[in-house]
Amino acid sequence: MERKTGRIRPAISKEELEKTWGRVFSEDAQSALSELCAKAKDERVKELLNARPERPKLRVLLSDERPKVRKNAARLIGELYLPGDFEALKNALFREDTRFVLPSIVLALGNAGETAAQTLEHYAKNLPPVNGPEDEKHIAELKEALSAARSRCEQKQRREFTGLKAPAEVVLTVQPACEKLLFDEAREKGIGLRRTPLGPAARVIDYRALFSLRTFEEALFPLGAIPAPKIANRQGFSEWAGAARSAANRFLWLLSACLSGGRPYPYRIELRGEIEDRKTAISALSAVLGETGGLANSPSGYDAEFRVICEKGKTLLFAKLFVPPDPRFAYRKGAVSASIHPVNAAALMRFARPHLKDGARVIDPCCGSGTLLVERAKLGLPVSDLLGVDIDGAALAIAQSNADAAGVRAGFVRADATRFVPQKPFDELFANLPFGTRVGTAQRNDAFYRGLVQRLNAYLSAEGVAVFYTTQFAALSRLLEGAGFKVADSMRFEAGGLSPFGIIAKRK
Repeated sequence: MERKTGRIRPAISKEELEKTWGRVFSEDAQSALSELCAKAKDERVKELLNARPERPKLRVLLSDERPKVRKNAARLIGELYLPGDFEALKNALFREDTRFVLPSIVLALGNAGETAAQTLEHYAKNLPPVNGPEDEKHIAELKEALSAARSRCEQKQRREFTGLKAPAEVVLTVQPACEKLLFDEAREKGIGLRRTPLGPAARVIDYRALFSLRTFEEALFPLGAIPAPKIANRQGFSEWAGAARSAANRFLWLLSACLSGGRPYPYRIELRGEIEDRKTAISALSAVLGETGGLANSPSGYDAEFRVICEKGKTLLFAKLFVPPDPRFAYRKGAVSASIHPVNAAALMRFARPHLKDGARVIDPCCGSGTLLVERAKLGLPVSDLLGVDIDGAALAIAQSNADAAGVRAGFVRADATRFVPQKPFDELFANLPFGTRVGTAQRNDAFYRGLVQRLNAYLSAEGVAVFYTTQFAALSRLLEGAGFKVADSMRFEAGGLSPFGIIAKRK
């Protein structure tokens, strides 16, 4: 069962939205504006707020006597941006004298596109003077905001991947338990992988060929390593980021070598691991990357990522390309909640492969959006029939759309998996079962597990195999034992902080 954003979008409470909006023009404006900024990231909320007759009054708050209200008003206007906001934001920028308010106005102007480009260019050439160490921090944040906003204002050109000009090292990230599966897959597909301290790596000139492998998570270009920050303050982060200059230049060289369109190349910074004051750390890195003259920090629209991983007293630096896009799971045109990640689905298939057969009839009795069926079809072991069953009609529509996009022929039936009667048994059954920690309740899930296991004899042929994905290993094992099945093999995965098992069951 799949999810595209990681969770189902909750329903909007219009009554709650009304109450928050009503506080915007009151003494509680600062808090209300902040709450709406978070809510307005949802397009449905944005549409509702922009339709309100009082919407133009937000611009008046850019002149409020309270600096934090002005700041949050600019943030909300940026989220909701309408063409009529431009003049108000422009006037606010040139009259604002409170440093910490300025970045929010600048970022809001970035949504005006080419209309604001000249205004921001003029402002960037006439920045306010720096008055003391605290002011230096605010001006640095302002410069970073200007870089992001100006990049957003540029008319975006569609870049293309032109290919690596020379062999390059690429590290493939993979769950530890799945590393052997990745090496097996690479050998099968003629891709040379080797173990390195950073993980499985390949030296390739045909970068696109790596995406024939389905069991890795990300492809990263190593840029080097630097020491961890000595002290978590502005000076300490500045020195730390300064040590990344060589990596910044390698990052620019890589993008120049394989992407069309010329400088500046839009990128974002992704900082992972334990580090204090992440905002200051990212700001320091952005300043160093900006010194290359060919990179533009553009978190809202980018072609590459400067990945920073802080661990065990050191900082690892990588580049991740978003051009060309990873094509492996582009079939996911829709999703439902509580999904198995497609990389885990692909790894589950390779784990189960020794137990699967050529020309199998395959069923998924709780198929969700169809990922397990699609990944079974793409395993490289032919199937004769694919059938998805789910009680949710909306999920089945998504599954059909995804199967069509993947070029996979599959049938789908709306039914309760614990009552469905197949016309004839299947050779293989795959099921991403509901977890008590993420879907339903433990009591409801126990009943579902029991009902499904009781139907395994009807679902499976005499030599049939069932492959499950669940955190409830012990409970499922007991049920299988009682139904005349045994756990033939199992392995543990990682999934969003959980540790589900892949479980292969056969008749005793």
